[in-house]
Amino acid sequence: LAAHNRTQNMIAGILRRLGIEPLSPAHDEPEFDIAWKRGETFYVCEVKSITTANEERQLRMAIGQVIRYRQKLAARGHEPIATVVAAERRPSDPSWQDLCEHEGILLLWPDVAENRLTDLTAAEDNKGNPL
Repeated sequence: LAAHNRTQNMIAGILRRLGIEPLSPAHDEPEFDIAWKRGETFYVCEVKSITTANEERQLRMAIGQVIRYRQKLAARGHEPIATVVAAERRPSDPSWQDLCEHEGILLLWPDVAENRLTDLTAAEDNKGNPL
């Protein structure tokens, strides 16, 4: 739980430095960990603490969760929706990055989170396109 909270707070801190207000779920929304709105895009993020022993299960679960959140939020009119998975550390298997890119999911961990979110924000400012 401590690692989860540290990672979630780190993402929230980066967002605030970028001038973006982190959001918590409303009472009638899915129980995502953190979200934010940038332009027309609603970003929904699931945070996972991972160890060598649970990495596979935790990341599979996170991907399933953000896909489900996207579906439920779209039904409430939050389109377009971008999905994000934030792990407490870099996954030991680099194919997770390839899978997330293929599925349109932004994968973050502490060493890359600030740069990826800053780059994402700059790209949106220049093109108006998410991810």
